[in-house]
Parts: sequence; structure tokens; C-alpha cells
Amino acid sequence: MNSLCLLWMIERVGRVMEWIEKRVDGMEIGYDEFSSEVMFQRITLENNNWGIVRFFREAQEDYSHIAKHWHRHMEWIIPVVGNAECWVASKRYIVSPGQMIIIASGVVHESRREDYAGPYVGYVVHLSEQYLASLVPEYTSLSYEPMPEEAMPMITSLASEIVSLVEGNEKYLRLKIQQRIDAILLLITEKGTKDVAFPGDRSELVSHAMCELQVHYGESFKMSDIALRLHVSYEHLSRLFKRETGISMTEYVEHLRMEKAKEEIMHTEEALDDIAHECGYSSYSSFVKKFRKTHGCNPSKMRQNKS
Repeated sequence: MNSLCLLWMIERVGRVMEWIEKRVDGMEIGYDEFSSEVMFQRITLENNNWGIVRFFREAQEDYSHIAKHWHRHMEWIIPVVGNAECWVASKRYIVSPGQMIIIASGVVHESRREDYAGPYVGYVVHLSEQYLASLVPEYTSLSYEPMPEEAMPMITSLASEIVSLVEGNEKYLRLKIQQRIDAILLLITEKGTKDVAFPGDRSELVSHAMCELQVHYGESFKMSDIALRLHVSYEHLSRLFKRETGISMTEYVEHLRMEKAKEEIMHTEEALDDIAHECGYSSYSSFVKKFRKTHGCNPSKMRQNKS
């Protein structure tokens, strides 16, 4: 086989692999879009440090998964009725009542109830980035186990106490919940190991790519343009980005766009079609479709409910 033929074969294989990668990145096999009501489940308790949301679904009631995403706050999922199925950093966990799963800042994850035929009730606790940074300055460089085996009995006991407090009507409710939250945070932080888990703390190339995407996500561009600016091939950058962040470059841009759109809808009175354009969507209908899939409701519905 001559060198020209070999180069042609390598190029063809590279193009096929790129096509497969793009197809896999775009698929969500076995899932439907999640229900529009999920966005507006009852916020049980909320302050500047943490928030607790109650999720519930009747037996046979549609409720699909919360799609792959990441965020800067820490999240705890506490099922009460029915199991939660969670994928954390591409690993599957089944979380049953009496258990809790920890999703650290910056970790890519998705979740749904395991059994659509049965009812589901659960609580989600969010700890704000500012609160975490004030108590655990190094939290972005700690690797938190989703379900640390050694500490889990104490953690689940405290989580059960939080649920009981939320569902009760005791005096000094927020203070008592705060105490349990801090106790869990201390337990999981003591079990945490030093690691680089936050999306911003990546290799220099991926960090530069993320910066480029953060600057240009509202524009119309090709991913290969980003690779060209960084003087690497798109195939290499795409594989490295996916390996280090757990999501594709396209998914990361969509995440940036959807978070920006949500922020503008919630905090400004700007026209929705203008927001869509600023976030990089030339078609308002495609913006609405993506927004509904990501946030569980239409942009107009979110604006109506923001109060």
C-alpha cells in the first residue's frame, strides 16, 4: 500500500469518526422531553445560601429526565417515594428512599425517576456557589463521592431529618435545617479528595476553548473556527473537550445560551425574539424548542411565572 493510499484511508476514517461523534453527541436515547411543569414545582424553602425544592409525580404521570447539564452550585437529591435514577460523571446510580446522592459543582449529570409506572416524591437541596466558597474555599478542587459509603449512614440520617423538618412546622425551622445542611457538608468535605473537578480547571487547551466559547456563544460560528484560532485540529480539540468536561463543545455552547436566555428572561423585560437573537438563534421557533427541552417550559411561560 503506497503512502498516498494510506493517507486517504486515514482521512476517511477520521471523517467517519467525526460523523459518529457528532451523531452520538446529539442523541438522547430512551428519553423524552421532560414535562413543562417540572420548572415550577413548589420551592419549599429558599434563602441566599441554599434552597430546597419538592418534586412529585403521580403514578403513570409523564415525567421524563432532567437532561445532561452542570452548574456551579452543589446539589443533593433525596428521594422519599420511588427511586431516582442519576447519571453522575457518566456513572449510573439508583437512589432509593432513605438514601441521598451528592452532585458536586461542575460535575456533568442527569436524572429521572426510575419507574414511570409508580409515583415519585423527592427533595432537591441546592447549595449556592457563594455559600460553598465561604465555608470551603477549596471546594472547586475537591472531588466529592456521589454516595460515600463510609459516611452514608450519618448523611442519610441527617437528610431524613431535613425532610421531616421541611414537611413539619417546627419553630426555628430554617435554623434547624441549616444545622443539618452544614453537618452534611462537613461530613462530605472531610471525605473529599483533592482533585480537579470544576469545569474551569482544565488543561490549558480546553480552558482556552471554553473561554473562546464563552465569548462567542451568541454569534454564528462553526466549532472548527474555534480550533483554527487555537491552532489545533477540530477532531483533536473535540475529543479532548469531551474527555475533560464530559460534554461536547456543542452541548457546552447550548448550555451557555440557555443560561443566558433564562437570566435575561428572569431579570429583564427585553423582547423574547431579541433575546433569542442575542443568544445565537436565527430562528425563534428553534430557540423555543430548545428552551422548552432545557428548562421545561416556553420562554413566555417562564416570564409569566417569574414573579
